[in-house]
Amino acid sequence: MNFMTLFMISDIIGVRAPNKLFALILGGAWGILLVLTFRGLLTYSEQLPFNFLIPLGLGFEKILTFFAILPMVAAVYLWRWKLGGISVILGLICQVTVRWTNTTLNPDLITLYVTLIFLFAVAIYKDMAKRKNRKTTPSLQEDAILIKRYARVRKNWKYVAISGALLGVAANFLVIHWWPTAPLLIGGDRFLAALMILPIWICWWPAGINTGLTTGMMSHQALGFTMVAALLLPSWSENLWAPFASAIIGVAEFSLLALFIPKLARGLERFATVKEVALAMQTVLGGAMELGLTFLGLYTAFIMAGTFGFFIVASGYLTNEILGRPITRMAVAPISCIVLGILLNVIAMAGLPLPFI
Repeated sequence: MNFMTLFMISDIIGVRAPNKLFALILGGAWGILLVLTFRGLLTYSEQLPFNFLIPLGLGFEKILTFFAILPMVAAVYLWRWKLGGISVILGLICQVTVRWTNTTLNPDLITLYVTLIFLFAVAIYKDMAKRKNRKTTPSLQEDAILIKRYARVRKNWKYVAISGALLGVAANFLVIHWWPTAPLLIGGDRFLAALMILPIWICWWPAGINTGLTTGMMSHQALGFTMVAALLLPSWSENLWAPFASAIIGVAEFSLLALFIPKLARGLERFATVKEVALAMQTVLGGAMELGLTFLGLYTAFIMAGTFGFFIVASGYLTNEILGRPITRMAVAPISCIVLGILLNVIAMAGLPLPFI
């Protein structure tokens, strides 16, 4: 289950609930409802004439390819064609080298890490050069509002720590995950899923720090390392201590953020270009995900029903654009694929041949 599905509603419950006990009860009920609902859907899908969840997983597992281009796009976005072009060339070299050597390494993952390391190396070099040219480093402006909001986070750090522990256990049990890793986790590749999450969440950490400092609330953007560690640890069926270790890591990460947000923010100000890189990665992530999910939706539809499936998803995308995007671009193609899967089952139940031509 994608953690966003859980947190979007639980955030609303927490804000609207009259007291902590009521929020705990309603939030727990929402979590139980989600788990039972998803389990029911998985069980029911196996009994359908056409189990469309299988081609959905096969199609969208290619999402890692679109993550691999993120650092290259971010480099072009920040520094245009000089350093951006070098990043693109590095990415092409990684792709060609890994594919031609016939190794077991994943070319997209290697490309992602090499270009990301280059991106941050350039940023650190630029920051160090700037620090040599000035005698003092900037300090965080601590106005009364920020201090008051941070005090609220610090006051409730115990609740933050508990949520980190619960998240670590749930991630180790594979109850909660980040949705792009779903195809990898279904295939049992926990290690590759963890490596896929790590660089993305490194870039999201600054946003999590800023959110905690400016709003007085902890963000889901801060939970990346807990999920990575929970996936790298053995599953609970292999080692009974793994969930406890995941819980301890979750407590440590969430407590660190809750108790030391100002110091972490000061550290980010000392590396302004690194912060810019992280923010640029977040900016291009949205565009890359829109493009990736649209292409993969069309690809998945073709796997499911050939040109008929391509027609359904393309029609859904174009209709959404003409109507002014009532549905976000990122969600149109996956929703259209689900609609296609339902339509194929209706056709099969009616006794008609499936349009696989």
